[in-house]
Amino acid sequence: MTIEIALQNLNSNPDLNEKNVIELMCEILHIMNSSKVNYRHPHIIDLGSHVFAQGCTLLHIATALNCDKMADYLIKAGADVNSKDCYKRTPLHYAAMYNSAEATKVLLDKKADIYAWDFLRNTPLQLAIARDSLKVAKLITDESKDRSLRRCLEKK
Repeated sequence: MTIEIALQNLNSNPDLNEKNVIELMCEILHIMNSSKVNYRHPHIIDLGSHVFAQGCTLLHIATALNCDKMADYLIKAGADVNSKDCYKRTPLHYAAMYNSAEATKVLLDKKADIYAWDFLRNTPLQLAIARDSLKVAKLITDESKDRSLRRCLEKK
């Protein structure tokens, strides 16, 4: 069983919660178990089909693998939805790169920054379009319209 499949199976585990998500993810990933939910891993994490840059957090990994329940539990445990890796990519950038629609919904619901720039000044929407992540692109576009409309209404 690959690490990706093990993490996706964990995402479906009915015993998963915000109290054990960090420990269980670290165990599967064979990385140091830090009790800090926003711990930025100092090394590249290579899972084969997914490569995570230095400075990524467990939330970056959960969202790239479209593990929406794990992402939600990590956020409930205090994960920063806008944390950045060494390339200034947020979990939403990773969700966009890997077409992780369910995880994107969680991030948008928790007010992830849809306008965040990575080191190349790409927003999550730009990465979604470049990677043909059309479901994620639509979710971000819909959220962008909704946030713009709310801003207009607040200016009264």
